[in-house]
Amino acid sequence: LGKFEWKANGLLIQKNTSSISWKGKLTLLKIRSGKLGNWSLANPSLLNFSNQKINLTSFCLNEANRRGKICANGAWQTQTQAIRGRLQISLNNLRHLQPFLPRIMQLSSGKLNANFAISGHIQNPRVSGSAKLLNGKLTLPTYGITLTGTTITIQARGQQLYYQAKALTGGKPVTIKGTTHLASGFSTTLSVQGNNLLLAKTPEYTIYASPDIKVSIQKQHVTVDGRVLIPKALIEPSDFRNVVTLQTNEVEIIGRNLPKPE
Repeated sequence: LGKFEWKANGLLIQKNTSSISWKGKLTLLKIRSGKLGNWSLANPSLLNFSNQKINLTSFCLNEANRRGKICANGAWQTQTQAIRGRLQISLNNLRHLQPFLPRIMQLSSGKLNANFAISGHIQNPRVSGSAKLLNGKLTLPTYGITLTGTTITIQARGQQLYYQAKALTGGKPVTIKGTTHLASGFSTTLSVQGNNLLLAKTPEYTIYASPDIKVSIQKQHVTVDGRVLIPKALIEPSDFRNVVTLQTNEVEIIGRNLPKPE
């Protein structure tokens, strides 16, 4: 992803074969990446570690153009697996998030602010804080649509994450709400609602949809419940060689309360 340059000064202490520790400072850290941007350590950061504990204090990275800042501190007790820490993020250039998104998505604008604290056991952590993305612009080139005015809010309370997302597609609002339970294998429930949303717009097809669905994710199992209405769709194949026309008596529709053919 890029080039890294770092430098640390400290003292290695060995009391016996089972007790080794290092105390010092991380004095230099530079990251140069075409995808993640250029970042540098704001000030020397205290770094202590031993076979019992790892501790990081006052760690902050600044983006070269002063359009982003990431700060963290924390400690990890290696024997008891207890952790505590805090993470603060401020980004005015969301292109730095692009490497973490699926390839079909392009995030071109918006602002992100986050402030989280974590404590407890590493396998059963408690999280508090919030994150908010404002005025995001998300494009899906494959489907020919752009989500504008995107706002995403995440609230962390104990062992649960609550989030809500709103955006416009084709001038119509779509809303997503959800909850993730950290203590139960990150099980997640989502609801998606919208009316007459532009779902796809390509040279071959334009599709509008009105979803009202609930999604449940339990490890590798995904359950979808609800309905999706298609109020309008236009399909214009550019190559009719791949189009197959079926006779009426070759099409069978199975369902309840279907209207009689005219």
